[in-house]
Formats: sequence, structure tokens, C-alpha cells
Amino acid sequence: GFANQTTVKAEGKAEAVSRSNSEQNNSEQNNLEKRYRKLSDDYTVLQEALDHEHKEHQKE
Repeated sequence: GFANQTTVKAEGKAEAVSRSNSEQNNSEQNNLEKRYRKLSDDYTVLQEALDHEHKEHQKE
């Protein structure tokens, strides 16, 4: 019975979480997308810098 109780509790919690999540979801999604875009921009910049470094080294 104990394992069952924990499962039920966990499911109830998950349901409550997903309910409150769907209310916050839009702004959270937007924040994540913004962070993702910034990260991929940063990544692109880094990638270009590394390529540049690599080319500089090949010249020598």
C-alpha cells in the first residue's frame, strides 16, 4: 500500500504542477525561447571566433 500512496501523491502533484504550468506556460515559453535565441547567437559568435583563430593558426 505504501508504494501506491506515493504514486498517487506524485500523480496528484504532477497534475497540480501541470495545471499551474499551463497558466504560466506562455510567458515561460517566451522566456525560454529568448534565452535559447541568445544562447544560439552566443554560440554562433563563439563558433566564428574559433574558426577565425583556427585560420590564423593555419597561416603560420
